[in-house]
Amino acid sequence: MPATTDHVLHNYDINDAYIFNYAHVIEVTLQQWEYKKTFTVEIGGNCAGFENFDSAIDCVAEQIMGGNDVADIDLISDKGETLCVEVSHDGDIKDMVVAIRIIDLKEGKNDNG
Repeated sequence: MPATTDHVLHNYDINDAYIFNYAHVIEVTLQQWEYKKTFTVEIGGNCAGFENFDSAIDCVAEQIMGGNDVADIDLISDKGETLCVEVSHDGDIKDMVVAIRIIDLKEGKNDNG
């Protein structure tokens, strides 16, 4: 079963979000029928809130596609059953996004974005 976090963001300082040495930690969940998988990515840069979500989805797509034209992703049901889904472009991945949220804002990170 994919790892998910129960982390709740208690304080989101918009001023810190716009500082370059901070990174947003974003959780993206993909789902098809009852099968799902959650990814966690870090997005750095001078941006806040919603504008990080496109970058987070792009990072997930890069992880899945790995530079290939076609890739497979294993989604897991709550019963532990696996569904292998073939994706052929990041649009397929974007269509599977059912949840996206900022779970943390970290200082000292700015590797992606």
